[in-house]
Amino acid sequence: TANICYAIVLIKRSGYSTAEPSAAPSKTPSASPSESPSMTPGSDCDSFEFPTVEYNGVCYATISGQDPTSTGLFCENHGAGYSEPDGWEIAVGSDDVRAVSSAYPWNTH
Repeated sequence: TANICYAIVLIKRSGYSTAEPSAAPSKTPSASPSESPSMTPGSDCDSFEFPTVEYNGVCYATISGQDPTSTGLFCENHGAGYSEPDGWEIAVGSDDVRAVSSAYPWNTH
């Protein structure tokens, strides 16, 4: 098997958002996120059974429930049969996903 210890599988909470809707959407796309990802203490993301990061009103986590701030030696290929918890989905590549994944070590090495 390939060594994927440098990789994570991010999941996001489907249909979950704490962000207030804007009055009018912008027609001009931004090249990068407007704010840095941050763990938001006391947010609704804290109600889940595994560590999460909230960014732009969406909760993100790893599929194996790793601590985003840890630099431990866990690899997502240790174990088998990971699946998304109910209500979560694989977070596919987007500017927000790239911002969240690069902001923390996510227990990779």
